Amino acid sequence: MFKISSSTRKYVLLFALWRIMLLIPVVVGGLLLLYRSGYRYTNILMQQNPAFLQGIFYAWANFDGVHYIEIARNGYTDQARFLPLFPLLIRVVSYGLFFVREELLRFYLAGLLLSNTCTVALVWFLYKLISLDFKRSIVHKTLLFLLLFPTSFFLGAVYAESLFLLLAVGSFICARKQQWLLSCLLAAFACTTRIVGIALIPALAFEMYQQHTLKFTWKHVASLAVIPSLLIVYALFNLYKWHDALYFITAHTELANGRSANIVLIPQTLVRYIKIFIAVPFTQYEWWIASLEFSMFFYATWGLWFAWKKHVRMSYIIFSIGAFLIPTFSGTFTGLPRYALVLFPLFIALAHIENKVVKTIIITAHILLLFILTILFSRGYYVG
Repeated sequence: MFKISSSTRKYVLLFALWRIMLLIPVVVGGLLLLYRSGYRYTNILMQQNPAFLQGIFYAWANFDGVHYIEIARNGYTDQARFLPLFPLLIRVVSYGLFFVREELLRFYLAGLLLSNTCTVALVWFLYKLISLDFKRSIVHKTLLFLLLFPTSFFLGAVYAESLFLLLAVGSFICARKQQWLLSCLLAAFACTTRIVGIALIPALAFEMYQQHTLKFTWKHVASLAVIPSLLIVYALFNLYKWHDALYFITAHTELANGRSANIVLIPQTLVRYIKIFIAVPFTQYEWWIASLEFSMFFYATWGLWFAWKKHVRMSYIIFSIGAFLIPTFSGTFTGLPRYALVLFPLFIALAHIENKVVKTIIITAHILLLFILTILFSRGYYVG
């Protein structure tokens, strides 16, 4: 008879408790905060369901989730900036939900099922990866910090973060086992989930270099060449459909979120945020979101430095630095609170904090922010 190990049951229970916990701020938000309507892509289902159900059940596809569902249903129109693997898998999963007659609901449920299943697998895979280097207490704390991170609710929403991080962690597990072709294939899929997947190229190259006594072979080079292959295929699709192979990159500037198609250095972005703090009244919602983005930049920077100090494996840090910096070169920290969610060395670093007072303060701050940001996200306020 098939038996589930005690550790597997423990992490499934941890996920279940986290998922139930996230319902509390959604219910509270539905009772206390009016929905912020007026945005075309806030909630694809907001006009089709009772307000109470919308607040509790349908809020998990707000903002980007709208685009992913639309791509899964109808293919690409003008949403090239959303890479294809996640919506493709939503469509695949939707076939298994054939008994749900309403098409929109079927695709919504497929996206929700996909992201949450990926999160369950992610918890297990991250446990396996971190256990290769650290004792069990550090592993447990790392997973706790992941699920209590202020934007961890995105792992349970119709967003690509859970799939992307699962593929990245899976790629590193295969790399540690020297299964290079499989590792690079998973990295290739990560690149078609989020553009920062290209940060896996230098990370895995370093891992190869480190494991093979500072030597490279043609076999290693051939494996690394697999990583950008699927992204190149998507670029060719962009060339065919929009006559611009890099349209999926330049399309980010069409969101009116301050992103630039050109590389903007971090000092320029920092100056821009200081100007925002001076010019925008602090009573305005956008001032507080800018403060969150600005603070997250320094928090993640400190976390990756601390991870290096605690001897987190260098390939993981190389990946995280790339995944962290690539979005910032667009001239804004917009979305950074969510993007930081894939920087798993940050959570390993937090797990190493020994001072009980500092640890308590950080955990408390994380839980409060997670509660507040989940409320805001569920009520149509952009948070990342």
